Amino acid sequence: MKKIAMGCFGDWDKHVVHFLNQDEYKPVFVDFTDFDLAAVDAAVPLTLQDAAALRYRHGERHAKYLIPDVAVTALCADKKRFAEWALASPFAACIPPIYPPGAEQFPCMLKRRRMLSAVGIVPIRDAAEARAHRAALNDKDHFCQAYVPGRFEYATHLLIDDDGAKYHSSNRYEMAGEFAVKGNQQRPIRDEFGVKIPERILKRLTEIAIALGFRGTCSIDYKILDGELHLLELNPRIGSSLFRDINAYLGSYIAVLHSAAHLRRIG
Repeated sequence: MKKIAMGCFGDWDKHVVHFLNQDEYKPVFVDFTDFDLAAVDAAVPLTLQDAAALRYRHGERHAKYLIPDVAVTALCADKKRFAEWALASPFAACIPPIYPPGAEQFPCMLKRRRMLSAVGIVPIRDAAEARAHRAALNDKDHFCQAYVPGRFEYATHLLIDDDGAKYHSSNRYEMAGEFAVKGNQQRPIRDEFGVKIPERILKRLTEIAIALGFRGTCSIDYKILDGELHLLELNPRIGSSLFRDINAYLGSYIAVLHSAAHLRRIG
């Protein structure tokens, strides 16, 4: 049996325990700021704070965890910087354009640069709605992107190592209306877990993560419009819907930690 340390965040521990094969894995939910990794076989950070605590106490690289580098984490956590990076990359066609402050182009999505679970995303359909958000539309902590139509949104979880994706799973969500935003404030009317997405979409998501220099676990939100990928955000952490496939994920995660590539990386 493998003993796995995970961070504490809300009620996520209950979801992990519900789906976990406890004949194979024994979970402990800890505060990584003062936890001794010698007591476990692997450490799985659930939040950016967990990863930061591991990094501060044990370093960027360690035999018992895989986390993205701090610069990559910071880039992904700032939604505007990530969009700017993508728009300047070979993947520019996959990202909705950013509108300059004051530009009245509708519909658009007003976004907070740093947010969690879509808190801080507001769809704006027209100039009348824009007037209610004029201050945010012009401040440096928000930005506007073109709206990608469609009620269906996808999330793909990836575990990325030096030579590609070692684990993936994808979900599809149907929202109640065209401008509904998936998150804690608006729930999907239908969700499908473990859906098969086109291989070329999965390949492009993996290429984007590798081009970033990402290593670790991420959750990527996107839409597929006319068969093409439209990237919404890349979260440099686990997404809670991964817990439904937690056993397969942990098997892949531990295999990565034991791989020659990871052992070379930690020196």
